[in-house]
Amino acid sequence: MPESGFLFGDQPMAADFAAATPFVNAEIVGVTPDPTNWPRLTGWLARMETTALGPLNDLARILVKTRIHEQRGRLAELGYTPPAAITPPTPPLAGR
Repeated sequence: MPESGFLFGDQPMAADFAAATPFVNAEIVGVTPDPTNWPRLTGWLARMETTALGPLNDLARILVKTRIHEQRGRLAELGYTPPAAITPPTPPLAGR
């Protein structure tokens, strides 16, 4: 892990987002890296929280504690407008 910035420079890239996501899942179940033993990792995770991933992580932390049948209402309380229904993408036309 770099001492500053992100995995491959000053801006986060797909690799940063892919690598950071499992740590949120681990945190939700009570597993967090010790900053004393892993200062670069915890510093990088803190920097990732300042990116667009931060608000999504906050939302995940809330929704994981919300019963499934209450999640749409909770999203609305938080200012999100969930879709009325999830529509699968249109399949490609044959021959294209």
